[in-house]
Amino acid sequence: MSVTNRSTHSREPIPYRPAGSAAYSSSLSYQDHSTLAVIATGALGLMLLWWVVPEFAWSAWAWIGIALTLGYAAIRGHEKLVRWRVLTSPPLMPERVGHPDWTWFRYTGWGGDRLPAYLLESESKSSELVLALHGWGSCAGRIEQRMLHMHDQGMHILAPDMRGHGSAGLREEWTGLKMLADIELLLDSIQSDAKRLGVERIHIYGHSMGGFLALRLASHQSGWWKGMVGSAILESPVTSFPLLIKIIHPGPLGRLLLPLTRKAIRNEYERIHPDLNVRWDGAQVPNWGIPDLPVLVLQAGGDKRIGNAHLNRLTPHLPADAVVQVLTTLDHSSLSDSPERRELLEAFLSGRFGIGVRSDG
Repeated sequence: MSVTNRSTHSREPIPYRPAGSAAYSSSLSYQDHSTLAVIATGALGLMLLWWVVPEFAWSAWAWIGIALTLGYAAIRGHEKLVRWRVLTSPPLMPERVGHPDWTWFRYTGWGGDRLPAYLLESESKSSELVLALHGWGSCAGRIEQRMLHMHDQGMHILAPDMRGHGSAGLREEWTGLKMLADIELLLDSIQSDAKRLGVERIHIYGHSMGGFLALRLASHQSGWWKGMVGSAILESPVTSFPLLIKIIHPGPLGRLLLPLTRKAIRNEYERIHPDLNVRWDGAQVPNWGIPDLPVLVLQAGGDKRIGNAHLNRLTPHLPADAVVQVLTTLDHSSLSDSPERRELLEAFLSGRFGIGVRSDG
């Protein structure tokens, strides 16, 4: 697979995808810089009136003007806070993979952005490919040990540093729908390599946020890989965007602000993705998507990051033969691992697909 030195911030023509988990045919992107200008204009207008008409300073109209200006500033300030907390990815934590056999490359993602990914080919002939999706605030390097464990089972591994994470950059106007389109385009970009490697089945692994994306991708397959997804392997998966938003709105004040936050998020998504129809209720299971294929869920028993609410929302909708295990030996971090987790994963892969077990213990 070729490696290019093009910048991750270079751009190419926006690709058109008529179908898929994050289908889009157009995109808009602009930064709104009007808030400060409007507030400054209002404040200067009030000051000018006070100077020209001194008696205005203590009139009811003055207080109304001040209240409107401050109210507008509060609403727009809240919108800015939503953009920072929800539509900006966490500070980057680049961590390169360490195994010498990884192939690093870049592909063209949503909007023509150039993004990094890694491919680790199996040491033996294999028709199995794992698409490994890291969690929020993480990167491919931080889940490398999990990927190497699956590689030990004789599988090819494909792992991106997703938008806004690791070495990918692009933290602003960060949305899950962009990441979904990125991943679909990543799979498009490796079609010839998949054919060369003899890939016949894809397993989508996702940790936390990556589990949320895995649910959508596995239930909305498209392109050359449609019908080729064999399983979804989810570790402590996020299953509801609304639940995440409620977490950052604790207490009575949070409940009071939640409708304003929902409105701000809806406005931003409609601006960034004007042709997509994923809304509040659609951004959680079951509407988000439940794959009709073998599913393994490994939930951290001591999950202090997202708790059990996401698992509780998911389990009633899973296929009857899905395997769900709560592991007290794990916490939410992808750096936390245990022999129990590895054994459960190996048993799932060997029992469902006959994939060989070669564990390093």
